Amino acid sequence: MPGKHARLSPSSAVRWAECPASVVLDDRVREKNDGELPDESSVYAEVGTLCHELAELRIKQAYWPNPDAFAPRIEELISQIEELAG
Repeated sequence: MPGKHARLSPSSAVRWAECPASVVLDDRVREKNDGELPDESSVYAEVGTLCHELAELRIKQAYWPNPDAFAPRIEELISQIEELAG
């Protein structure tokens, strides 16, 4: 059906491939929104996205061959974000 968003859409494949539970969450959101995912964002979604990105950076830092080379830049980025967040 045109206008319907696929449950396992290619555009979100990275998310649902790495976090299968996100599919269940999407299903619950669709149940509350007449079968659709909302198109708008919220401050909560933005904060959640930021938290996931920071967690990803920390994990990558731990597993990169030379994490010390990236640590200062990552810490600087995190400090700037914390400063902006207040």
